[in-house]
Formats: sequence, C-alpha cells, structure tokens
Amino acid sequence: MLVGVLTAAPDAVCAHDEAHPPAYPDSQAHLNHLYAPAEFAAPESPGRRGAWGCPRYPAGLAEEALDTLA
Repeated sequence: MLVGVLTAAPDAVCAHDEAHPPAYPDSQAHLNHLYAPAEFAAPESPGRRGAWGCPRYPAGLAEEALDTLA
C-alpha cells in the first residue's frame, strides 16, 4: 500500500518554497488548524498549507517507511 503513495518523482521540484512538515517547529499547530479551523486558531507564521498538500511530503513519508521495513 505504501508503494502506491510514491507518485511524485524524487527529483520533482516542489511548487512551494517552504520546508515540508514537520521540518518547521510549529507543524502541530498548523496541522490542528488545517483539520479543525473552527477549534484551533491559525498559527502566527503563514503559508504552510502548500507544504502540507505537496505530493512530495507523503511520498517522502512512504519512502522512509519502506526503508524502515526493508
């Protein structure tokens, strides 16, 4: 199942200019706001939505998981 996540080429250029989560310190606050905006205020640092939705982010998580399982 994890192999199916590998849809973004490893050398693909991301459309955003930010690090992928959780490479930035307020990633949990952004995740909370992303999934429950009525319950959690937007974090002070803007612009993280593109990094969460980037296809390279889940692809990287899948690659790490597959490496761990190998």
